[in-house]
Amino acid sequence: MLSVDQNGDTARLSINITQNASEQTIDDPTTGMTTRIDSLDSNGTGTINMSFDSMVPDSEMDLSMAMSMSMDQGGGNFVHIMDMTMDMNVSVR
Repeated sequence: MLSVDQNGDTARLSINITQNASEQTIDDPTTGMTTRIDSLDSNGTGTINMSFDSMVPDSEMDLSMAMSMSMDQGGGNFVHIMDMTMDMNVSVR
């Protein structure tokens, strides 16, 4: 969801992000390897503050993701679990 607020010579854009993936299989025909996504859940927020008299806006973003996937490799099963959190800020000083 995106929202925009404008006040005079400034504007603020805000966004909420959600990503989800259900269990699914991905086949790679070039390697013959099969990867299964067991789960993927991600969400985040972000804002951009723009002043129309500046070339670079201030922005910030927070994102978190949890993913689990498994791969068949040489007869064995490799499980990969990833939890990621990212906080990013950009500002002009």
